[in-house]
Amino acid sequence: MKNAVFLFAVLTAFSWKTAAQLPDASTAADPIWYYIQVQGVDSDAERVGRVLTVLSGDSKVYGRLKTTSTDEAELGKQLWRFEQSGSSYVVINKATNKKLDVAYYSEKSISVASLSDSPAIGWKLSAGGSGYSFQATAAPSGGDGGKTYIHQANNWDGRDFVMMLETTTYISSFAFVPFKEFRFDVSDGSNEFWYFVTSAKPGYEGRCVTAVAGSATLSLESAAAGNAHQQWKIVEKSSDGAGKRLQLVNRATGSAISTAVAAVGNYACPQLAANLSADNGWIMTHLGSGQYEVSDVRSDSSAVYWNASLSSEAQPDLYVAGSSLGAGFAWIFEKADTYAPPTSPSAETGLFLSVVAPKAPVDIAPLWNPDRGLHLESIYQVDVDGAIANPYGRGAGQGAVGDEVYPAGFMDTRNEDFQSWGDSVTLTQLYIYLTSFWEVDSISPKGLEHIQQLFDGLREHKVKAILRFAYSRDNGRIGNGHTGANPDYARMMKHIAQLKPLLEKNFDVISFIEAGFMGTWGEWTPNFGKDNNNSIATALFSAIPDGYGIVVRYTYIKNDLKAVVSEWDYDNRIGFANDYFTSGVKNCGSSDICLDSEEYWKIADGSFTVFMRGEVPYNEGPPWGFDIFMEIDRMLRYFKDHHYTTMDITQNFKDNITRWKTLIVYPDLLRKYNVFFDEAYFKDASGATVPRSFYQFTRDHLGYRLNLLPASTVEVSENTLRYDLKITNTGFATVLNPRPVYLVLIDKGGNIVREERLSVNPREWQPWAKGDSATLLTHSISGSLPLELPSGEAYRVGLWLPDSFASIRYNPAYCIKFATDNKAITHWTDAENTRTVNIVGRVGEDSGENNGPGTAAAPLPETRIKVYACDGYIRVEGTNATPAVYNLMGGKLNPAAKLPIGIYIVKVDGVVAKVLVN
Repeated sequence: MKNAVFLFAVLTAFSWKTAAQLPDASTAADPIWYYIQVQGVDSDAERVGRVLTVLSGDSKVYGRLKTTSTDEAELGKQLWRFEQSGSSYVVINKATNKKLDVAYYSEKSISVASLSDSPAIGWKLSAGGSGYSFQATAAPSGGDGGKTYIHQANNWDGRDFVMMLETTTYISSFAFVPFKEFRFDVSDGSNEFWYFVTSAKPGYEGRCVTAVAGSATLSLESAAAGNAHQQWKIVEKSSDGAGKRLQLVNRATGSAISTAVAAVGNYACPQLAANLSADNGWIMTHLGSGQYEVSDVRSDSSAVYWNASLSSEAQPDLYVAGSSLGAGFAWIFEKADTYAPPTSPSAETGLFLSVVAPKAPVDIAPLWNPDRGLHLESIYQVDVDGAIANPYGRGAGQGAVGDEVYPAGFMDTRNEDFQSWGDSVTLTQLYIYLTSFWEVDSISPKGLEHIQQLFDGLREHKVKAILRFAYSRDNGRIGNGHTGANPDYARMMKHIAQLKPLLEKNFDVISFIEAGFMGTWGEWTPNFGKDNNNSIATALFSAIPDGYGIVVRYTYIKNDLKAVVSEWDYDNRIGFANDYFTSGVKNCGSSDICLDSEEYWKIADGSFTVFMRGEVPYNEGPPWGFDIFMEIDRMLRYFKDHHYTTMDITQNFKDNITRWKTLIVYPDLLRKYNVFFDEAYFKDASGATVPRSFYQFTRDHLGYRLNLLPASTVEVSENTLRYDLKITNTGFATVLNPRPVYLVLIDKGGNIVREERLSVNPREWQPWAKGDSATLLTHSISGSLPLELPSGEAYRVGLWLPDSFASIRYNPAYCIKFATDNKAITHWTDAENTRTVNIVGRVGEDSGENNGPGTAAAPLPETRIKVYACDGYIRVEGTNATPAVYNLMGGKLNPAAKLPIGIYIVKVDGVVAKVLVN
């Protein structure tokens, strides 16, 4: 039953459209109907939740509470569809088939929304407030020409909640709530119908309203078939001006849910009651797609709605609130008598259907690629003397508890803590705390030595750092007996000057740098003010190579820098570190970026050529703890619109990150949200379509994911090599750091006989073009070069994309690998292990055959030592020495850890063996 509940929850989440989403355009032949609902806050209770409504015999449009009528004509007065007309919409009412228009209401001297058979205007929708603003393309005759935005008037001066026009975008904003016919049955004396009542709130899908035995309390618990405490019948009690009053009666207790609420902390909570008056009942309004609002209209005409809380001891699950703003207030009724685990789809019905359970995610091996993907967090404080220790004295929030002294707490520890050994993690967010030097002008030689030791550790593990320096941690505590927010500004500048040579020496193992230094955790809260802030940021710019970037925490920091950096640097080198990534569902506007806000779209417009890093915050106490499960559609929007390059998996690991491994992603879902992918990514070895987990898809598509199209050609004629390579990038971002591209020829013996640097910049391989997010771009590399092909010879032709730094250029761990899903690419590593080349074709007399080893490897010498794998563990016989274990990219692994399926290099007592773990 546990699996069935989960699968139901996944499907439910997909069916709900959040408030901040544009309506789909439709036609009269295939209409899609919506409520157009006013957004707002509790203090605006008169208007919140009202929908655009047509009244009989009146051409004006009003705001009314959603009807509970089952009469199709009455229901249709509140339903609208949208037809696309150029860059605007025509909006059509279901009951009247008339179109939304504007008129001048001379009796009240205001412009209003009205109905017309053939309006001369269209309607534009744009992000505003918590939803969308609604603007007419022209004002009505006789009205104020500057008043074109729909606004929900209050019930004053006889206006009776008419939809008036105003001058600004944000006076009222609207949600477009999809409607689809679905009705529950009301029980009477002859028939009883029992239902699970399930929350549609993100993170609470599949959680049922449950009567707690021996208590008046209601909670939300995972659905369990046969649990009578979770089953409710719906009984009609009375009708009033607001609509039918319905009671929910529990099957186990016989008690009903009262509209009289009890105070629990700061919450007003519905309670079970054995005896209710005839007029005590709830109003259930159908939202569409089988979802309802459950509400009550109070004596003062204000409405309250059932809501769900992600609970703690002080916050009950089920309570009432005075707004109707989206999925948090939506409830699903599913018949308990027929509730059963969904069945698996048959081959005839296809892989994914909305009425059946999707298959479990199927694993796919990741690519080891630099400067992108998931990242781990490593934290150290460099001291005057002593070891390099984690100043928190423990693992990264949710890892192993205990003291960490380098190398504990670095890549091996973090991969173990966060179960990421098999995820090809090539990045660590490396915090270096300079707390010990708060009151001295110079970082000690020992402190600088510690920093260099950390950089050397990056090289040893074949990874790069997202580098951040900081002084203050834990809300201002600096850990050395002093208090304060920042050290002296002049001293900080001296420290940066000291660090500059270290940065210049080691930037080969730094992917990008975070502005850091100021504020708690280096997040610039607090800071010194614009001028000094800019001086610190530009000092960092001067310490890093041209073409490489920094990220800042807040948009104002980048805005301020516009005055002191070049236009190119501003556009191409300053990205963002969103240390409070919640997909806009918590602390939006203060710590996170609000979906579809002006800031959201400004960041989106500038994100094509800069690094974007995300970090889901810890699940800790209020007000900043994040205990909400995010929805796939919202996260995918942020990832794509903002071109996310990398994402932390440490801080919210136990909650969202772990849940990502259970959520499925499949082609139809990605098409629905207009997210790019290669079809072959979802094929198994037999060619069958399989689902992946959201964790895998995110891991594999953050940053760049390069694909060679099968239509690419490589051929030799008339002593000329001609190549025409077609490339797509199905990642969320492009290749950002400078990187050369070479065309490489490899002979039968596995020798590189030619390297030609191409005039190609991978930074230009964007997944989509600005202004056209619906079209996946195809990039071309084409040209020719003289090539005399000896008789009987054959060459493999490849693309080699090494790092731009000479120090690591000849290290395959830092080469970019194309995806091999569609089998248009294979990877080749030379015998000396200096590079990995993407093989794009073969030319020569046996060009269709395998002309040489893919990966050269020396034969093992005869030895008494036996190396093998058993149950995922490396085993060694014939020696007591501890083996060194590496992945194929040279990354050193824990020799005692269980390994995922793959090929590994094992070194022990002079023996080098290649071992298959399966």
